[in-house]
Amino acid sequence: VEDAVIRYLNRKPAGG
Repeated sequence: VEDAVIRYLNRKPAGG
């Protein structure tokens, strides 16, 4: 899986 997809699917607020 592409890192870009990982970041997209893990769009969480900072701190978690």
